Amino acid sequence: GFGHATLSLTDWHGGIGVKLRFVLLSSPIVAGLFLAIAGSVQAETDVTGDPIVAEARTLLQVERAEIIRDEILFTREEASRFWPAYEAYRRDIMAVRDRQAELVAGYVKAYRDGAVSASMAEDLVDDYLDIKQDLLKVQKKHLKKLRKILPPRKLGRFYQLENKLDAETDAQLALFIPLMDPV
Repeated sequence: GFGHATLSLTDWHGGIGVKLRFVLLSSPIVAGLFLAIAGSVQAETDVTGDPIVAEARTLLQVERAEIIRDEILFTREEASRFWPAYEAYRRDIMAVRDRQAELVAGYVKAYRDGAVSASMAEDLVDDYLDIKQDLLKVQKKHLKKLRKILPPRKLGRFYQLENKLDAETDAQLALFIPLMDPV
C-alpha cells in the first residue's frame, strides 16, 4: 500500500497536540508510476496511454483524496459540495500533468539517445515554465468555486495539502530525470 507517517506537533498557541499525516512517496505505487513512465520511454510508447501508468495514477489519486478527507474534516454539507468540485479540479490538473509526463518522457528519451540539442533545451525550458504557469491557472480557476464551498482556513489547508503532495511527487520525479549536459 501507500506509506504514511504520523507526526505529532504541539500548537504553541494553546498547547494542543496536532496530528499531521503526510505521504511518504517512496511507496511501491509511486515507484511503480515512475518505473512505468521509464518503461514507456524505453518502449517509445505514449506515457499517458500506458495502462500501468494509468493504474498507478488512479491509486495515487485515491490516496490523495483519502489524505484530504482525513486532514480537512469536512462537514457533511461541505463534503457533498467539495468532492464534485475537487474531481473537476483534479481532472484539469491531470490534463496539465499529462503534458508534463510527455515532456519528461520526451526529454529522457532524447537524453538517452544523446539528442538533446540547444534548440531542444530552449523548448524544454519554455514548455516546463508554460506547464508550471498552466498549473497555477488551474488552481486560480477553481479557487472561486472552492471559496464558496469551504471556509477560509479549510480552503487554506486544502491548498497547503495540495502543495505538499505536489512537492513530494515532483521531488520523486526529479530523482528519475537526468540533468542535462551543460555543453
